[in-house]
Amino acid sequence: MPGAQAGGAPRHRAVSTYGWGVIPVLSRIGDIDFETSLFPRDGGHLLPLKAAVRTLRQITVDDEAAIARLLAPDSTN
Repeated sequence: MPGAQAGGAPRHRAVSTYGWGVIPVLSRIGDIDFETSLFPRDGGHLLPLKAAVRTLRQITVDDEAAIARLLAPDSTN
């Protein structure tokens, strides 16, 4: 995910990161919600898709998917 598509991820890194710039997120593809993390990579962020999500949505290598994502709430509360 290029920097422009990563939206506000860099702004939230300080309050939401696990460390090393990895940011926990809640994401949605279609009607499937899942938890994952954004990983900083080459000036943007990598958004790994869980195998279960890929299978349910029939996503394969080189497919494009519309992803809505929400930053995960602070887990320290």
